[in-house]
Amino acid sequence: MKNNTDVDINFDAEQLFQDMIKTAKDAVDETMEEAVDHAKKNHPRWRRQTGRTDRNTQVIEKAKPTGFKVEGTWGVVKTPYAGVLRKRGDWLAAAQNEKAPGLSDKLERKWHQRKRTQSK
Repeated sequence: MKNNTDVDINFDAEQLFQDMIKTAKDAVDETMEEAVDHAKKNHPRWRRQTGRTDRNTQVIEKAKPTGFKVEGTWGVVKTPYAGVLRKRGDWLAAAQNEKAPGLSDKLERKWHQRKRTQSK
């Protein structure tokens, strides 16, 4: 039985979780796009002949939640020769190493932007 001093608190954890997932997906997608761009601009010692490797360096699967993770995939598609090129210098790993460390800062920045936008 409630009396005049009782106070109820209603917290919508589902909405918070959905906001967190959306923010994480946006941050992962943006990071993958940056890694793709970096990979296209920073090859090792081979020169472009047909441009196929550059054209086929892309986000393969946009970010999606898998349990408590958000995962996406980027790389080179439909270009078997890319495996040979990676042995000469792994520009894909270099792009990942360059861009992935900024993911947590990007996530935090996007979270604060989302919260500011929602509070207006």
